[in-house]
Amino acid sequence: MGEASLREWHRPKNFVASITKEQLHLVNLTDLEFTGLCKERYGVNKGLYNTIESYFAKRGVRNILYRRVYILEFLADVQSKKGKESREAHVSFGAGGLARALHTFFIKNL
Repeated sequence: MGEASLREWHRPKNFVASITKEQLHLVNLTDLEFTGLCKERYGVNKGLYNTIESYFAKRGVRNILYRRVYILEFLADVQSKKGKESREAHVSFGAGGLARALHTFFIKNL
């Protein structure tokens, strides 16, 4: 195993947050349950979820558990910036908005 392969399985250098008990539970859901949670809580469909997940994976967050924490943190961050108080409020992105939001979040937190 090369150095890059080992690095893929370690916690990212500047980890977004210490994992809460709720996040620990959520990141260990099945794929179907986790994407369903994202749909229910944030209004993120499977296609949008896959785009977000792919973004983090391509930038070196290879471990699925860490990637899921980043996805939850990203969606919560977007939701809070939209001024939504309810956990059930859905996030939305205009043309090019998802790419900008992901880039800003990535630069700020990773």
